[in-house]
Amino acid sequence: MNTYTRPDEIASSRSSRANRLKRLRKMTNQSRKSFSNLYGISQGTLQNWETARFGGLTEKGAHIILQALQKEGIHCNFEWLMYGAGHGPSFDRLLNKEQEAIKPKKVLVSSIDEDLKTFQRLNHDTIHMYVPDDSMEPYYSEGELVAGIIHRKHLEECLGHICIIKTIEHPLQVRLIRPTEVSNRYHLIALNPLSQTNHPPIFHASIDYCAPILWTRKQPI
Repeated sequence: MNTYTRPDEIASSRSSRANRLKRLRKMTNQSRKSFSNLYGISQGTLQNWETARFGGLTEKGAHIILQALQKEGIHCNFEWLMYGAGHGPSFDRLLNKEQEAIKPKKVLVSSIDEDLKTFQRLNHDTIHMYVPDDSMEPYYSEGELVAGIIHRKHLEECLGHICIIKTIEHPLQVRLIRPTEVSNRYHLIALNPLSQTNHPPIFHASIDYCAPILWTRKQPI
């Protein structure tokens, strides 16, 4: 019997949790100081959470962060922040559920475009793409629109995360990044063991840039 686990065991580590928290704060376009002052969080506490010091982000702290993000119009679930599980954060739509249910597909598609433009406006050096196949299910489905902020340096911050990746030898793709014993080389892993097409791991890849996925949308069926 096949069972799914989280993308990587290090995704739930303190350092990975700290990296996810930093990415969330950067989505608000605020400095650590301004975010702390605005939401009544000690700057030292937030720094400890973002650097994984003294135990890193706690469950209680995660709920405080999630409440602050809601006020910033950013939706993120507890499981993703703490464990890297499920879909990443996204900007909340302005429509309520009742309004959304009666909107035609054309309006929903337009809303996706507007959400993407908002993400691009609030962040510098972004990239987006449609997931081309089922290789990353159950985390990301074929046809799903994903976006992130490009990392050209400090690629170690992306380890253990599912990213949009451009390598020297391969086209743009969505893969989990794993470390190797060789400096500046990485393993790129597809996660769906039941994929209908063959997606072998790419070993010791040289990465041009990568972008941990921070924003996702699915086209209406």
